Amino acid sequence: MSDASAVTLLFGELGTLLEPEAIIQDPEGDSWSIALVDGVTVDVSLDEERRMLVFVVDLGPPPQGRIAEVQDVLLRFGFLWRESGGIYAAIDDAGAAVLMQQAPLAGLDLPSLQRLIGRFSAHREAWSAMLDTVDQDPSESDEPGPPARGALV
Repeated sequence: MSDASAVTLLFGELGTLLEPEAIIQDPEGDSWSIALVDGVTVDVSLDEERRMLVFVVDLGPPPQGRIAEVQDVLLRFGFLWRESGGIYAAIDDAGAAVLMQQAPLAGLDLPSLQRLIGRFSAHREAWSAMLDTVDQDPSESDEPGPPARGALV
């Protein structure tokens, strides 16, 4: 059985546990989109050469005028990959902030996939809330902004 077929079967089993809105496989068979109930989509790509799955969730574009601040926080978070369980942040080709994680296919089973997606989704929620605070003009709020010299883990 090919790696793509094995992943498709695993995602089919995951669908019965997670009950996502949908799991859609790309026609080429090496990527999937998992539409979670909370409106979040997790994109998954198969890196056949390295036998890895790469998970990506979009956090949206950084607020105009605050791009450098968001990029600084995302870079600092990337340094804390051990504390985050291997989740790291990036900016995609369209300029949106994204969270990413890689998972080796070897040993990937249904419980570990379910934990990975759950943890990934929780980090996305926390980051989205944090980026919403970055969107506010600090002079107009009594709330503290995102950490300038630290990162959410």
